Amino acid sequence: GDYVPTKNSSVWFCTLFFIPSSLFFLSFLLASVAKTYIRHHAIQVTRMERNMRRKNEVRRKQAERAETAKRVLAGSSPGGAKPGEQSTQPASPGGTTRTEDVERGFTTVISYMEDGELDNS
Repeated sequence: GDYVPTKNSSVWFCTLFFIPSSLFFLSFLLASVAKTYIRHHAIQVTRMERNMRRKNEVRRKQAERAETAKRVLAGSSPGGAKPGEQSTQPASPGGTTRTEDVERGFTTVISYMEDGELDNS
């Protein structure tokens, strides 16, 4: 069962020292555990985002290579213009290129296709 302090000195000790110190210790312990969990979670989120960026970069480069190969096979220059003409690709509304927009933030499109499906297309 539960034991309660019976002597006056033990009642004062529990009231003034033991209970407050145990509450503060437990609070600091739980705060430390929470900070550790949040730090670990942030590291995992950063790792997953970095992997997603790498996969999307690889897919974007593969798509650009495929598009360039199609244009070359069709007889136009890699920039999209006909042979002898200047390539005029429109920039983003802010005057920046798509690559600059992607590098500024996480604006890539996430594809839900498996890696094997990408090769079959």
